[in-house]
Amino acid sequence: MGVSRDRLQDLAARDSLSSYLPYVAWEDGMYVLADMSCGFVWEINPLLFAGEDTKRILGGMLGDRVLPPGTSVKFHVFASEVISPFFPEEGEVQGKICREIAAERKRLYTLGMRERVGVPARDFRFLVSIRIPPDSAKKDAETAWEKHTEGARKLGANVAGVLSSAQLYPRDLPPAQLILILREALNPDGRWYDDPYYLGRPGGGPYDPDREIRSQIVDRETAIEVRAGEISLGDARLRGYSPASMPEHFSLDEFHELLGDPLRGLSQVPAYFFLQAGFVIPERKKASEVKTKAVMVKQQSFGLVTRFIPRLRRKAENFDFLVNALEDEGLVMGSLSLFLRTGSGEEAEKVKEMATGIWRARNFDLREEKYIVLPLLLESLPLGGEPTLARLLRRNSTMQSSAGASIVPVMSDWKGSGSGPLTFISRRGQIMKLDLFSSASNYNCAVFAQSGSGKSFLTSDMITGYLSQGARVFVIDIGRSYEKLCGLVDGEFVVFDEKSGISLNPFSRITDIDEDMELLKPLFAQMASPSEKIGDLGKSLLEEAIKKAWERRGPEARIDDVVEVLSGISDPQRRSEDLAHMLYAYSSQGQYGRFFEGPSNLSFEKDLNVLELEELKSKPELQTVVVLMIIWHIEREMYLGGRERRKLAIIDEAWDLLGGGFSGEFIAHGYRRARKYNGAFVSVTQSLLDFYRAGDLGESVLENSAWMFMLRQKGESVEEIKRGGKLLLGDYFGELVSTLSTRPGEFSEVFIYNSERGMGLGRLVVDPFSYWTYTTNPDDVSLLNGFISEGMEVHEAIERCVEISRGKK
Repeated sequence: MGVSRDRLQDLAARDSLSSYLPYVAWEDGMYVLADMSCGFVWEINPLLFAGEDTKRILGGMLGDRVLPPGTSVKFHVFASEVISPFFPEEGEVQGKICREIAAERKRLYTLGMRERVGVPARDFRFLVSIRIPPDSAKKDAETAWEKHTEGARKLGANVAGVLSSAQLYPRDLPPAQLILILREALNPDGRWYDDPYYLGRPGGGPYDPDREIRSQIVDRETAIEVRAGEISLGDARLRGYSPASMPEHFSLDEFHELLGDPLRGLSQVPAYFFLQAGFVIPERKKASEVKTKAVMVKQQSFGLVTRFIPRLRRKAENFDFLVNALEDEGLVMGSLSLFLRTGSGEEAEKVKEMATGIWRARNFDLREEKYIVLPLLLESLPLGGEPTLARLLRRNSTMQSSAGASIVPVMSDWKGSGSGPLTFISRRGQIMKLDLFSSASNYNCAVFAQSGSGKSFLTSDMITGYLSQGARVFVIDIGRSYEKLCGLVDGEFVVFDEKSGISLNPFSRITDIDEDMELLKPLFAQMASPSEKIGDLGKSLLEEAIKKAWERRGPEARIDDVVEVLSGISDPQRRSEDLAHMLYAYSSQGQYGRFFEGPSNLSFEKDLNVLELEELKSKPELQTVVVLMIIWHIEREMYLGGRERRKLAIIDEAWDLLGGGFSGEFIAHGYRRARKYNGAFVSVTQSLLDFYRAGDLGESVLENSAWMFMLRQKGESVEEIKRGGKLLLGDYFGELVSTLSTRPGEFSEVFIYNSERGMGLGRLVVDPFSYWTYTTNPDDVSLLNGFISEGMEVHEAIERCVEISRGKK
């Protein structure tokens, strides 16, 4: 006897979470939902600062003047830990050592960051969605459906326009991306986070348009069980929270602090979470109900009873405020919810305490939802807000549209330029990718870093990052900070001293005498007069002499030829003769002549070229000219190297070598020209104030540097910077700068500023292999050199140090 049909149905029966999700289909940017509602989902760029203008614009959208009654609007932020797409594939990285560093860095960010800094590396993804219910009872009538979709598209376009006017730059979120975001929320098994099939770079996850969208979100392998207070998702648990009470007054620019404290690194949410602020546009009769209720409460508030129940008086005052506000704006039904996903119950309690503590500090009484966690989850997803469910949950509160606009997540940490070889992480865990070449004006960068703040780690990471992309890198250094790295990547390390036999003859590298004159003139002026200006006449005479020397001998010209021309110029004031004498020290007969005799032989054969100038510090006049000459040669190399390849020149701690005189004019011309050749200069010193104290030179550097990186500074330096208006940061970012810190061996905090691209605080966290490659700590260097002296190669010695640091013997 066979098994009965009823028995078979019982065996196969199961309650599927997918069937409760609303997403059915998508067409031309519009979602069709299970109840025939239409929906739109946009991903937005979070703001660095959201003020009254943003609140006014969003409040106007939530009012009943833009959206019809019954429409639901949701603002979401998902703390996504799917960050693999931010890192290059192994085949995209050039150089063996750079590939090893890239692989270790990706492993650290995807697997080890929570243990390292207390929060996972993540990408906060901000969404806005609207759900427009059908306006006809005949949901299946073709004409009614066409009218409904046509009206919905107009509303969608209006909302997108409002979001654009608020500078949130909305982009349609296609099903592939929505599926990816919700898969992460509902399928905690992280094995697929690295799977190209699921990530579908760059479009998101896989999407089959012939199947319902909701059937493509929850994995078959994900065992889901609804318990009291949580949803079990395999080995993980998802808990929901909503505020039992909110502060009476709250500003939009404070709301981002509910994601974690940007000023104090310890007050963070150390787990995956998502937050939603949901609103429903009420029916018109809601306003009259509010007015009627206000009259009743006002009557209750009179008399002796208010002595015993003062809450009634406050309630009446609030209703008065609401009624008066109805004249200028609308009402919305608003709610907040937070979902936290953790592993064990112990972890869940710990994360709960941290999250509720963050909210409590902002006067939100966040409570765990013990009995409605599943319906609250369905209500809290993008395009949630099914009217019947929202009414049953009773978590909505009536508020002014302006009050609703104060509790939306639209502000967060800066994400950098979106891509690039430099990787940072904010205190809240936001991954920041940065590319100096992603700038509209120029690609140059000024770095100020107090000793011990992690400067060598930052600059070394720049070097390996750009080498990994195939760039050429040049470094001018004092102190041999990059000798180990240079040897490791098979670079060229040149020590410039009296025995080096290097010639820096500038004539050897001239390509166009007229175009190059803007650099040659201040270069020769610096030779002639290292500390005083020579005036317009002096510069004119130098230009004439340089041109005649070039016309006579071309690239074989020498400093002697310039001296000879100057000596032969008929000048009643004898100014040309003075200049000839002033250049004598650099002629073949002078004390510095050997550095400029013969053809230039400073060649850059490798991808990384480091020039060490420690030995020149005892000769201040020569050292300034040599640094400028090296910059000149680097600039020539940038020009000759082809514009398709990037070039990066780092001048580290060499500003005390440049002195005054004509250095500023030379730097200004050189830095401006670099962009034309796809080049960038990075200037490093200990303090921003050093640049300003350097006069024309410092101002030239700053004016021609689109990027500024600030590491930990002395307290008095920060105050002087803020007081003198050296950086226009505002109160919030000024306070961020004041809290910059460094934890040796763990991270260095960097404040990054670009007037066009934005600003933010990022932590440079390096993997163990990078640490031992970059470190200049004397004890670390001693340990490393000890292994090298035993016969190990540098790479082998670094790996041995990594093993020791990980506790391996």
